[in-house]
Amino acid sequence: MPPPPRRCQDLRRALIRRTHIGSLALWARERATGTLRTYPVGKLADGTYDFSALADPASGTVAGTFPVDEYPTLASVGDIDGDGVPDLYAVTAERHLLTFHGFTAPKDLGVLS
Repeated sequence: MPPPPRRCQDLRRALIRRTHIGSLALWARERATGTLRTYPVGKLADGTYDFSALADPASGTVAGTFPVDEYPTLASVGDIDGDGVPDLYAVTAERHLLTFHGFTAPKDLGVLS
């Protein structure tokens, strides 16, 4: 298997999460720009997953921008609020824990001790 494209090597975090329709999606943030992109990972007729959307890092749908200096930690554990849509959480440079409904509507849960 060939090594990943150079741009893929610059991504800080990649997350595969189930979407509300049961498919998979990869979320990846580019360190240089903070751009968070989503990549669909659909199922093929034989039941295996189709990872072809991951071949070109620039092809993902831009979900938002989360600059690394403002959001040093950005991650997901899946659906936090039970609505069937994967959610993000972040820790800001000031150590505030934020939760996001999907990619939007941040809620500040306070400063981490």
